[in-house]
Amino acid sequence: MTLTELRDEWIEAENARVKAYHAFMDANRNSPLRVDLDNAERAEKAAKDAYSKALRGGDGAVS
Repeated sequence: MTLTELRDEWIEAENARVKAYHAFMDANRNSPLRVDLDNAERAEKAAKDAYSKALRGGDGAVS
């Protein structure tokens, strides 16, 4: 297989995983675990954004 074919196969598999993930999450929209996951994902994004901003020197954080 060429690199392009391998990449395309990987992207196709990733797209299938994401589609299944979204279907699962939609089916469990009101589940307490879904609420916990949503909260954890928001907290992770906020922490990542704060870290990225600090790396860029955007908030005066001490390194």
